[in-house]
Amino acid sequence: MPGGTIIPTGPMHGATRVLWQQLVLPQRVRDLSIDLLHCPCYTAPLAASCRMLVTVHDLIALTHPRLAGWRNSLHLRLLVGQSVRRADAVCVPTEFVRRALVERFAIPAAKVFVVPWGVDAELTPMSRDVATYHVRRRFGVDEPFVLYCGCIEAKKNLGAAMEACAEAGILLLMAGPSTSGSAELLARASCSRGGWRYLGYVPVSDLSALYSAAIALVSPSHVEGFGIPAVEAMQCGCPVIASDDPALREVCGGAAVHVACCDPSVLAAALQSVATDRTLREELTARGLARAAHFSWETAAGRFAEALRYVGSQSCYAVPAIRYGVST
Repeated sequence: MPGGTIIPTGPMHGATRVLWQQLVLPQRVRDLSIDLLHCPCYTAPLAASCRMLVTVHDLIALTHPRLAGWRNSLHLRLLVGQSVRRADAVCVPTEFVRRALVERFAIPAAKVFVVPWGVDAELTPMSRDVATYHVRRRFGVDEPFVLYCGCIEAKKNLGAAMEACAEAGILLLMAGPSTSGSAELLARASCSRGGWRYLGYVPVSDLSALYSAAIALVSPSHVEGFGIPAVEAMQCGCPVIASDDPALREVCGGAAVHVACCDPSVLAAALQSVATDRTLREELTARGLARAAHFSWETAAGRFAEALRYVGSQSCYAVPAIRYGVST
């Protein structure tokens, strides 16, 4: 944004980052004469003297603290409510999160804007033959597989995906970055029956091939705020089998198969149906491509601009004249 300033936090974690945000950032805002501060990750400096826009991606740490870790849950329980009440506008990725936020914190619905995430334009469908060859050459995989894409963490319910794939007799490939609890989750998974393989972080250059070659993307999450892998998969023509989480239902918009997240047998049956029913696969692919067309970073930027205009309309500033800051 013209006139914008990025205010980096540096390599800080835990309590140090919280203290920096609450004690140091307000002074930085004053020193830089920031008129509007965007805080892109749940919380904001409560003592800052400028207008503020906060992005809240989900409420998982509040509604499902066991799945978020006690440190993260404690931090967000203390600050999310105060931050969204203090903010002049709030951005969220889905209508589901918007409703939950308004209801939980009793904030005006008018100041909460749904800004769906976009998808990397480099992710495009590949022919199955080309994609299969790429996956074989890049990852040494030469058999049909189901793909999971995302962080390796408790809320993703990977145990159910592993059990379902074992019951269906299909290889599960998992692609995504590790988190602090990933080693424990994978260690427990090593004792499970069935075949699975963890690929680690996968660059965008390989994701199109994985999505295009997969039987389906499986997303059995207990809870989500958005679910960007589902949109990525649909954009690449990959059928999606997801849990019945409200955010995933909203994002997939009728273009996926939804199952109860806690029942691996139901998930296994869905996997077998998609693997063996060509008509179903083709229908899911067509509906998914149409649904994915609704998500782009251009659309996201337009929705975000609406939030900025709203903040400007509530102040003495015209939006183009605001000196804008982003806290990383």
